[in-house]
Amino acid sequence: MYYLRSILILSICFHFTARLFSKDIKNTTAASETLSVTYYDNLTSALLSGVSIKLNPAKTEKLNYTSFFAKNNESISIKKKTSVTDYSTLATGAFENSYASNATLLNGPTDKGAVFELLSGITKKNTPEKVYFTEIAFIDSSTAVTIAYSKKKATLLLIDISSNPMRINSAINVPVATALLTTQKDIFSINKSTGQILIPVQKMTESVSKEGILVWKKKKNALPGIWIITPVKNDEKKWVADRSAISVRYFENNALKSNLQIQYTHIDNTGNIWFNFIKGICGVLPITVLNKTSTYADQVILYNFNKDLSRFSDMQRNYKELLYQNLKNTIDTETQDTVNFQKQVYKHPEAFANQYLSASRYNTYSKILRSKEALLDSNKVYENPEALWQYVSLQLDPPNTKKQNKLSDYFGFKLKSFQTLHNGITSADGNSVFVSTNTGIHKLSYNVKNNTIEMKWSVPYENSYLKTDAQKVAASATTPAYISDKEEVVFCDNAFPQINILILDAKTGHLKFKFPLFEYNIGSACENAIAYSENTIIAGNTFGNSNSLKSDALAYPANGIMKFNCSTSGKWTVDYNWNKNQVNTITNTAAPKISIPDHKVYIYHNNLGQWQLSAIRLDKTDTGFPLQFSLTPDFKNTGKTNIGNFKSNFTFGPNKSILIGTKNGLLRMVTE
Repeated sequence: MYYLRSILILSICFHFTARLFSKDIKNTTAASETLSVTYYDNLTSALLSGVSIKLNPAKTEKLNYTSFFAKNNESISIKKKTSVTDYSTLATGAFENSYASNATLLNGPTDKGAVFELLSGITKKNTPEKVYFTEIAFIDSSTAVTIAYSKKKATLLLIDISSNPMRINSAINVPVATALLTTQKDIFSINKSTGQILIPVQKMTESVSKEGILVWKKKKNALPGIWIITPVKNDEKKWVADRSAISVRYFENNALKSNLQIQYTHIDNTGNIWFNFIKGICGVLPITVLNKTSTYADQVILYNFNKDLSRFSDMQRNYKELLYQNLKNTIDTETQDTVNFQKQVYKHPEAFANQYLSASRYNTYSKILRSKEALLDSNKVYENPEALWQYVSLQLDPPNTKKQNKLSDYFGFKLKSFQTLHNGITSADGNSVFVSTNTGIHKLSYNVKNNTIEMKWSVPYENSYLKTDAQKVAASATTPAYISDKEEVVFCDNAFPQINILILDAKTGHLKFKFPLFEYNIGSACENAIAYSENTIIAGNTFGNSNSLKSDALAYPANGIMKFNCSTSGKWTVDYNWNKNQVNTITNTAAPKISIPDHKVYIYHNNLGQWQLSAIRLDKTDTGFPLQFSLTPDFKNTGKTNIGNFKSNFTFGPNKSILIGTKNGLLRMVTE
């Protein structure tokens, strides 16, 4: 009897322990793992009754914007340029299309007749206001959409780009975390089939200003949600965002005990809305189309990457092996036992962390020093080498921190938050998407029949556990790009000192090709999606990017842009001659983008202290001339104007134009 009771007690303890650490969880979506959706068919009905009564129906955000023109503008009539652009070729998000391939069928700007226009808020001194603009997308060939935000508010703008100058059609304040926007590219998206604007929001505290304008104040533990805005035509037949045409959905589930913050949203090829939440959770709001009428579900289906604890064990093991492999050559083999050293590292990795970080920091420092000395005469040395350490922003993000080991409530389970989602979501075939975490790249699919999210495949990548101050965690910073005509997906890992570009089979996840990036440069990073078009891949180096809006000072911008070619047999190779010619080209923060009809790649970069758009030929290598031409706006006539983009991507527009969000407004470049 005592024996049986002991067995029973042990069985209960084992079951409780397994439930506590979630080792027995099968990593598929359970029926209870959902967020309920509270739906409002218009924005006014989603507000508190006291607020909606005070709200002036005719009042929206003040349209206190004006255009500034560069002093070096050439003669061109924007009014005479007709908008005949096919809407299907225009961007609906930060990376040109849902596949994040950063390529367009539009012609890019030329080097003739350039006009530079900066649409911005205006100060009392009649100079551009310090309002940061984000990504740009299009409702049609005459209307652009963007978000302008300051420290206090974020404002959705619908802009008439067919006029000269550009004109704001409508503006409305949106409840988003402005601090989050500074580090994201893909903030909102437009459903190409419906023209609806989709914005992830938070249920903040609403109020009405003295002017009768709706304003939002940050609220702790606010509910996540989305606004789906259906643009309507005003009396002037211009697209506007009207409160009556904004449907609101908030998501919650009491079993989570704390609300999830949305980081990214994405509309897949069938219309389902996908979400990247914090704490390694992905979700989907399914859509049903019946008799040409679209209806969204009343639940968000969730998928938690942290349910797979084998990944946590892999992180611990990989980190220990990484430390050992990087430090084993530092020991004196005559006095120290290599096997014993490995045991020490595996047993106490924290004791060797600083040594690994110091060696990695010195690796970057020595490259910066060599680059400085290369500019001097052979008999001279750099006078102040210690000052160069300020440019080395490497930090260690080990997988054994208290934050990662902290347990969070998740539908009755206690889970460690060791996996994170922080890059964009990319459409694959059908109901599938690609997402990346700090442990791997994954293909997820929404199963309509079972109403679940399923993992199609998951592939780990090399992680150095090093990050810069521009990164939240040590992980791949690249949004996956889907090459649909080859059934491949391309992205980058987080190796050190060089990251690698990885090309995988999109159906199976099998690694097909792997190439090191920017071997001959100071650092190696890619915080953008890779550009692809017509058997060509382009990757730009973003190592050294600052994470501050206060200045353009980059830690130490690394140069380099690389090209890869694919043969008719499907083999990818490095274009050495082209890459050699571009080894010193700075790509800064905006993703390189390809104009397919022009056979050019365009980059927005800070070249010798001047922000400019440059074009590079793809069809040949002009040895000694890396840039075919550059367009450099000169706004010195408007006071202190900063047209640095700070991670916002430029977007190809109609009539050989580009638009890009800057720190002082929306910049448009139009050419002949």
